Amino acid sequence: MTAKDERAEKKEITCFICHKTEHEGVLLSCRKGRQDLWVCTRCLPMLIHGG
Repeated sequence: MTAKDERAEKKEITCFICHKTEHEGVLLSCRKGRQDLWVCTRCLPMLIHGG
């Protein structure tokens, strides 16, 4: 079982880009296509500026 599978099984909140957990950094909620997502502060600039 991969680390990603283990996180999904535990319902742990992770960044949808890099999969960093809420214990590893700050996560912010966002929505796309009626889906609730989480993004870490490191990946947020990619969403804002494209990348």
